[in-house]
Amino acid sequence: MNKTQALTRRQRTYRLVSIGILVATEIVCNRFLSVNTSIFKIGVSFLPVVLSAWLYGPVAGALVGGLGDLIGALLFPIGPYFPGFTLTAALAGAGYGFCLCPRYGYALHAKRRTETRGNLLRVTVAVLFKQILCSQFLGTLFVWFLYSEGKTYWYFFVSRLLTQTLFMLVVEWILTVVMLRLLDKQFAPLSGATKEF
Repeated sequence: MNKTQALTRRQRTYRLVSIGILVATEIVCNRFLSVNTSIFKIGVSFLPVVLSAWLYGPVAGALVGGLGDLIGALLFPIGPYFPGFTLTAALAGAGYGFCLCPRYGYALHAKRRTETRGNLLRVTVAVLFKQILCSQFLGTLFVWFLYSEGKTYWYFFVSRLLTQTLFMLVVEWILTVVMLRLLDKQFAPLSGATKEF
C-alpha cells in the first residue's frame, strides 16, 4: 500500500464519519428543533443536508436527507412512516448537491470571483427545487395519501403553501446563503480555492 492509497482510505473514512455526524445532526434538528405536525414542518433540518451536499455532492446530500428521515422516523416517530417522505428528503438532498457542490451544476456556477449573482442563483434554484417540487408538490401528495379523510389534494396544497412553503422559502434561502458565506470564509484560505459566495 503506497502513500496515495493510504491517503485515499483516510479521506474515505473521514468522509464517511462526516456524513454519519451530519445524519445524526439532521435527526436532532428534524425531530427536536423543528415544529412538526401531521400536515407541515417548520425547522432547520435542511442545514446539515446543505452542508453535506456542499462538501461532498448530490450522493452525500441524498444520503444525509434520506437516512436522516428514515432513522428519525423509526426512532422518533411523529406519525405513520411513509417511504415517500424519505424519497422526497433524499431527492431534496441530491438537488442541493447538484446546485451547490462546486463539482456539479457547472451551468449555475459563477465564472469569476466577483460574480455573486451566479452563486445566489444556485442557492435560489436549490431552495426552489426543494420547497416547490419536493415539499409543496410531492410532500403535499404524500400528506394527502395519509390524511385525506374526505379532503381534497388542493385543501392540503393551499394550507401547506400558506403555513409552510412561503415561510420556509425565505428562511431557507437566507440561512443557506449565510451558512455558505461563512463556510467559504472558513475553508477558502485553507484550500486555496476562489471565493464562491
